Amino acid sequence: MGNVKWRPLTHCPSLTDENGYFYPMMGLIRPIRDSRLWKTNGIIKEVEQEFRAQIEMTLKNIPQLSHMTHMLSTGFTKEVNELVLRLAKEYNL
Repeated sequence: MGNVKWRPLTHCPSLTDENGYFYPMMGLIRPIRDSRLWKTNGIIKEVEQEFRAQIEMTLKNIPQLSHMTHMLSTGFTKEVNELVLRLAKEYNL
């Protein structure tokens, strides 16, 4: 399963490799070490647009969606965790 590649639903170059696939591990995202960069360089905006696209696509196909989590990505940084809580409330998840 380690060779499975996933593409985002949106344009999010900070979260993808040179071929446009998500990195196989969250720790490979370039500026990951300094969470302040998540706000200043727009990574959190890319995360939000991708989360929204995935939530909306899922709701379209699985209307009984009840929660959002995947490979601990929803709590990866303080900023991502706050975003997830806000989106969960907004989408009633």
